[in-house]
Amino acid sequence: MKRKRIVIFGANGMLGHDLRKVLEKDYDLVLTDIQDGDIRDFSFVEKFLNKNLPSIVINSAAYTDVDGCEKNQKIAMEVNAYGAGNIAKASKKISSWLIHISSDYVFDGKKNLPYKEDDPINPLSIYGKSKALAEELVRKEANNYLIIRPQWLYGKAGKNFVFTILNLSKKQKEIKVVADQFGSPTYTYELSKAIKVAIEKKLQGIFHIAASGYCSWYDFAKEILKISGITETEVIPISSDDLKRPASRPNNSKLDCSKWQKFTSFPMKSWQKALKDFILSIKQEGIFK
Repeated sequence: MKRKRIVIFGANGMLGHDLRKVLEKDYDLVLTDIQDGDIRDFSFVEKFLNKNLPSIVINSAAYTDVDGCEKNQKIAMEVNAYGAGNIAKASKKISSWLIHISSDYVFDGKKNLPYKEDDPINPLSIYGKSKALAEELVRKEANNYLIIRPQWLYGKAGKNFVFTILNLSKKQKEIKVVADQFGSPTYTYELSKAIKVAIEKKLQGIFHIAASGYCSWYDFAKEILKISGITETEVIPISSDDLKRPASRPNNSKLDCSKWQKFTSFPMKSWQKALKDFILSIKQEGIFK
């Protein structure tokens, strides 16, 4: 039986790295990233998809530096929004199913309860606005699409909060971390397994997918040190205002993933269990000692 072909944009990124590991056994993967061509260039995207004719296109390419997006607003919009629009338009031309990776930052964080897929979006930052516009363009340009909103991603192949805390613990006795922003830290390998299930289930529309359970960045940092057996460094809670970062973040980033559970019955690990798996893995592989 001929295997379905999947093109992954952003294949060398943190999520792309784990998507490759999870999908390569069952699908014919065609990988591309910025060194091959720029998704801001529609002619590149169109030619690449026409050449490979995939059944499925996954867009995990993005400019993810939230504060950097505030300083480079034009690039953020071009990559995250219009690049996604180019992929959607080109995918439609060859009748491919588009799976687009969005973000919890499309919400303003002012809701008390976890956000559902149909809650109104109101992004606070340029990054969030670029991801919100990307969703709009995907819905407009693609006939056949799945928009996934994950959050607080970490993985082996990129800069992330876990590595930041572990590296700081080598240099500092105290690490200050915000305690008034809440969400679900999500391991990209676990998200990739969920995306494989979404492909098998042929899901359509918008779905929230994240690890089960919620915590603050402060709680997350404490758990990282606890699991790693690091006792010499103390985590100090601070407020978002104390940090004074260029981009505003939503205080409540909690996502309601009940729709995902209803349609798939695929259990996402707790954020603590997935984090423990990740830290054990990076130690075993010598990524972090």
